Amino acid sequence: MNAMEWSKKEELVADQALKHLQPYAGLLAAVTSSGRSQLILISKVQDYCYDNMNFLKVFSKIIQLFYRSKTCMLRLSYVICFE
Repeated sequence: MNAMEWSKKEELVADQALKHLQPYAGLLAAVTSSGRSQLILISKVQDYCYDNMNFLKVFSKIIQLFYRSKTCMLRLSYVICFE
């Protein structure tokens, strides 16, 4: 994420982040095969988004991207994240 230059406008950052992460969904699926590893991934993404305020509004969209890819996140991890 740090290798890319991000836009200053918040609405453009969301699109850029999702386009940047979409190709990595398959790779993340390979390393997040268990529920615990998925929750750790969610935690790391959340930490990154809270550390970088530009990504704060993008957190839920990133998690939805991982869930929709159906290879990276189980429904249980998705539900736990949003409870």
